[in-house]
Parts: sequence; C-alpha cells; structure tokens
Amino acid sequence: MLSLANRYADSLFEIAAKYNLEETILKELENFYNLINKDKLIDEIWHSKSLTTSDKSNMLIDLLPFNYLTKEFLKLIASKKREKLLKLIIYYYKKNYENKYGIFEGTLILAKKIDNLILNELLKSIEKILNKKILVNQIKINPEIMGGFILISDETILDYSIKNNFEKLLKEININIEKFLLKSNLFSKINYNLN
Repeated sequence: MLSLANRYADSLFEIAAKYNLEETILKELENFYNLINKDKLIDEIWHSKSLTTSDKSNMLIDLLPFNYLTKEFLKLIASKKREKLLKLIIYYYKKNYENKYGIFEGTLILAKKIDNLILNELLKSIEKILNKKILVNQIKINPEIMGGFILISDETILDYSIKNNFEKLLKEININIEKFLLKSNLFSKINYNLN
C-alpha cells in the first residue's frame, strides 16, 4: 500500500510540476482531506462503496472550487477504489514538494520559551545550516534539553541541544579514557591487582 500511494503521489507531482501547480495541488488535496474529516456527509460520499465515480463526481468532486488537475486526480482515485489511500498519497506528495523546494517542516523543541525576535533569528540560523526553508508547525518546551534546540520532522531528528552535546562529550571522554588505559597497560595492572 505504501509503494502504491507513493507511485500515485510521484505521478501527480510530476504532472503538477509540468504546469507549475505543485503548491496549488498540495493545498487543494490537504483542504479536501480536511473537509472529509470535518464533514460526515462528505466523508460518507467519498468512502461510499455503493456510489460510482460518476456519482461521486456529480455529488462532490465537480462541486469543489479546485483546479482541473486536482479534480481529475480525485476522480482517478475514486475510479480505482483507492479513496483510503488519500492520506498517504498527500503525505508522499508533500515529501516530494518539500524535497524539490528545500523545505524542512517539523516540531521545534526548546528548553524555554523565547520571544519572536530571537525565534526568527534562530530559524534563520537553522535555515543557513540546513540550506532549507524551515516551517515550524509546533513549538514545544522541554527544560530537560538544557538549551539549544531539537527539530523533528516525520523522518529526521536534528538534535542540537546542550544535553545531547554534553552526552556526546561524556561518551567521547569515556572512550578516550578506555583507550588510554589499554595503551598504557594500566588496565591490565588494575585487573591483575584485583585478582
């Protein structure tokens, strides 16, 4: 199912790119999905097994204020009885869009609340590091990270927190101590004295 949804998304994105409609179609698909989730009648029409594609077109799809390409795609999904794949198709389509336009969308975790001016400067700095446009859909506060930030998307975790850097440093120190003890033969002398 995942690969099928991915193929639908890839095909739609390829066609949308030819007409510079990638963003328009993404927004329309997301709007349609939100509409299905909010309106029980629309959900019933969309997921109905007894209605034909023509019925769904007349009762729903053709009435939408969407681009022709979006409507034709929804009709295709309905004709293939793939209505349940819509959420996954949108997910993969959005990933294609984000990859093409260098967008990283996710949740930002901070140690404490910061004002908007500092937040905007932080986001600009992150964009320079990643060479991507950052879209923050949620900000969470977690004092345990001590400082810095963590940025989480569906597939990636970027951990630039003080806690993470501190843990890496401790791990590195422990590795270096072990190496030193092994090289200097102190470790074997300590083991010998313990026996």
